This record gives sequence, C-alpha cells and structure tokens, in this order.
Amino acid sequence: MGSLQPSGPFRKDMHQNNRCFSKSYYFSTSKYVLVNRFWLCYSKILDIAYCQPCWLFTSQRNNVWCMGIRDWRHLSERIEQHSFSSGHVEACAVYERWKKSDTIDKEHENEIRKEASFWKMVLQRLFDI
Repeated sequence: MGSLQPSGPFRKDMHQNNRCFSKSYYFSTSKYVLVNRFWLCYSKILDIAYCQPCWLFTSQRNNVWCMGIRDWRHLSERIEQHSFSSGHVEACAVYERWKKSDTIDKEHENEIRKEASFWKMVLQRLFDI
C-alpha cells in the first residue's frame, strides 16, 4: 500500500517542549528540488517515526528505526545519519527489488481477472441467445 506518511496534525509531546513530528521531515532539500524520503513513515497511533524498508527487510531487528523513534529534538540529525547507514542502504535496495518484482498475489489476481472476463463473455453470449 506504500509508505504511511500522514499529513498531520501530529501529537505534541509535553516532555519534549511541545515538539512533534512534522511533514517537512518527509523531504530533504537539495539545491534545486525537494526529494521525497519515501522510506520515512509516521505512525499516528504509536506517535513514532520509522523506516519502512528497515522495518520490512533489515537484518538488524534491534535497530531503532525498526522499533520507531520519538526524539523530535534530534530527529533531523538522526534521519541524516540513518539515510547514509549501510544497513539502511541495503534494506532500501531489497525494498526496491521487492517493489519491482511481480508477486504471487499479482499473478493470482491476473488469473482471476482472466477467468472473470471469460465468464462475463459466456453470460453475454447466453443473454444474446
């Protein structure tokens, strides 16, 4: 279903000087364009930010980005560090390969569509007769 990137509003944490997550974290700025951090997700229920590729595909399950992070004060720094970490780069590569490959569900869905189309044509012929 893609990354979970709600637009807000985000819960303020009174223990962190009323800081909160912001949708601006979803993007990094380069000289000319905004680049979407497709991997950065936010859970409104848990009030945490996490890395979807690492959550799905990392080999290091105790990684803070798999469990979720709530350090809003240092989040920008943590995002920058994480985006260049070797574990994150590997997880993103696996995630991209996984997204591009056809899954069993897609093959099964195509078979169902073909069969449904066949039976629609059969019913149409019967109605025409």
